[in-house]
Amino acid sequence: MRVAQIQLNNGGYSDENPLISGMVHHASLHKHNSDETLKHCWVSVGSTIYSNLTSRCVTTDEEISVKITEGTDSSAGSPLSIKNVIHFTTTEGHYKGDFYVLQRPPIMITLDGYNAENMGEPLIYPVYVAGGG
Repeated sequence: MRVAQIQLNNGGYSDENPLISGMVHHASLHKHNSDETLKHCWVSVGSTIYSNLTSRCVTTDEEISVKITEGTDSSAGSPLSIKNVIHFTTTEGHYKGDFYVLQRPPIMITLDGYNAENMGEPLIYPVYVAGGG
């Protein structure tokens, strides 16, 4: 079973389209049944455990999910992205999913044209309401 990860434009799925440090994404594991319980959750880089996320996991009858902050809970490389692996160990098995993370480049242009170089003016993702004014 593959770990479900919600990412912008499939970001993080390859070293050519990595997540950027500072971004936050959620990883979730869909449970086999409501009795399945979490044992451990962690992020590894190579054979090294980078962060233990077990205490931050949220469990419902349907899934186990955790919020990951890139560069804090995962390792970010520069100038090349680094492969991170999230692991979930449950009473039903061990599941994992890969994601790639890169340190925030010194010059970055976003789709809206703002390069977010002024730390006093954070990068804002606009939300549009269909039919709204």
